[in-house]
Amino acid sequence: MIRLVLGGERSGKSALGLDLLQQGPGPRAMVVTGQALDMEFRQRIQAHRLDRPAEIPVHEVRADLPQRIDHLLSSNTAAALLVDSLDFWLFHCLEHNPENLEQHTQSLVDVLSQVGNAHVTLVSCEVGLGPLAADKAARDFVREMGALNQMVAAVSQEVLLVVAGQPLQLKAAH
Repeated sequence: MIRLVLGGERSGKSALGLDLLQQGPGPRAMVVTGQALDMEFRQRIQAHRLDRPAEIPVHEVRADLPQRIDHLLSSNTAAALLVDSLDFWLFHCLEHNPENLEQHTQSLVDVLSQVGNAHVTLVSCEVGLGPLAADKAARDFVREMGALNQMVAAVSQEVLLVVAGQPLQLKAAH
């Protein structure tokens, strides 16, 4: 089962993702993609660490997200997996290897298409609700984020949008 949890900045999407992970079968694991580049973000990462149960292993990734998901699931290291978040993974791919972006995103969709009985929850920012970005880099990111969210939603059995801590079901699992 693949579940996509979308939401804006500070919407409660990560907390919902963690709740959904804890409801899934064991063993459980988390894959985190954020990289602390400033003190404020370091503090946010630390706060997220304190919110997580200590028994859930956390794996940090950069561009190798598809490979890590595949490894954790195929090795039976995790039956339930939380990826938090796709937006930081995409940002990393755009910043460090933009010429291979299509290959990275397709690799992720391919891995997700083959998760079998595992429970995979992916958290991602919904960036398309704001005004048009003023600079090209921001517009490029919004365009690519929207495309990635649509690709992941297409292979997900359930899609949720979190607004003010309240989940809205956009696509229901059958």
